[in-house]
Amino acid sequence: PKFDPKLFTKVFKENKFTITHLVPPLLKFLVANPAITKEDFERMNTIACGAAAVPPHVVHSVWKKAGKEIYFGEGFGLTETTGGTHKLTPSS
Repeated sequence: PKFDPKLFTKVFKENKFTITHLVPPLLKFLVANPAITKEDFERMNTIACGAAAVPPHVVHSVWKKAGKEIYFGEGFGLTETTGGTHKLTPSS
């Protein structure tokens, strides 16, 4: 399937997620997308990100756009372990 920015934005705005799991390019998309506003992060309290490293400035950009510090967990590990082997938080 192909990524549809309009559909992703619509789903993100309509659902007012409290927890979301994203890959770094989608996290960057949220920050860069002018249609996503502070109000869209009102209920969000946790963002889990994996598949690649997320630079600290990206996390801070999300917090700035959200107008608050949202718990951010970054996980990575071998997929064959069936679970995360490492977890990083912003203070790590």
